[in-house]
Formats: sequence, C-alpha cells, structure tokens
Amino acid sequence: MKTPQEVIDFTTYSNQIAAIFKFDEIASDAYVKNRIDTGNNRKQRYTAFNNVIIPNYTKLVIEAKKIKAPNTDLQALHEIYLKAIKLQLEAMTMMKEALYKTKVSSTAINAANKKMDEL
Repeated sequence: MKTPQEVIDFTTYSNQIAAIFKFDEIASDAYVKNRIDTGNNRKQRYTAFNNVIIPNYTKLVIEAKKIKAPNTDLQALHEIYLKAIKLQLEAMTMMKEALYKTKVSSTAINAANKKMDEL
C-alpha cells in the first residue's frame, strides 16, 4: 500500500514529466510523418529533422535534466528515462546527418536505427 508521501512524490514527478512531454509529442509526430524515404523527399525529411525533430528532442533532454525526482526510487527511474531520451536524440541526430548528404547513406541510417535499438 502506498503511503500518502509516495503518492505526493509520484504526482509531483508526473506533473514535471507532463510539462515537458509536449516536446516529445511534436518531435514524434514529425518523425512519423517523415520516416519513410520515397527517394524524392530527402530535403523535406532533412528539414523536418533539422527544424522540428532535433530541436524538440534537444529541448526535451534539457528540460528533463532539470527535473529532480522527489525520492530515490523515482530518481532511479528518471535516470533510465534520461538515458533513453539521450540515446533517442543521438539516433535522431545521426539520421539528420545521414539525410544531409546528397545521396542518403543507408549505412548511416542503419547505424542510427541500431542506436535506437539500444533503448
């Protein structure tokens, strides 16, 4: 059974995460829309990564680093969350770099996907 303090701690932490979740939603929506390579959309995909996805994931990581979990159990979970979103940002940055080239490098995209699989 949860003690009142544990409920308060969880609510406090949840509210902090909810406040920054918008950055993840914006980036994820843009990623889903620009995930498929049609052969003719490299510039559109690169622009989405450069102007929407990477900036929003960066904001997510920056704001998540500011969150202080109210107890050690939540802090341990928060550290796992931070690690996951940092890996996600690294993978998205790798994808952006792969799209920057005139010819998209499937090797670079595969490396980015492999980075995502580390989650």
